[in-house]
Amino acid sequence: MKLKNVDIIILSVDVGYRLLAKKLGIETNEMVYIGNEEKDIIGANNAGMLSILINRTDKKINYGEKHQFNNLEEMWNFVKVQTFAKK
Repeated sequence: MKLKNVDIIILSVDVGYRLLAKKLGIETNEMVYIGNEEKDIIGANNAGMLSILINRTDKKINYGEKHQFNNLEEMWNFVKVQTFAKK
């Protein structure tokens, strides 16, 4: 799947986020971290990234994420709206 406005998708277990930011020539505050666990959100927030929680449960959860979605489709719809709103 080709995503417009997305340079790379990589899992945190594949490479450290600071190394990834360095290789991309950006700061961590220019990155978005999408996770489904508290440790994901804590790490993203500590690094200054935009944190997004995918909550596939019926439970109300708040780990301090910037945005929360029920699934990836809902998240991508939000991203599309935000992308086009900036143009």
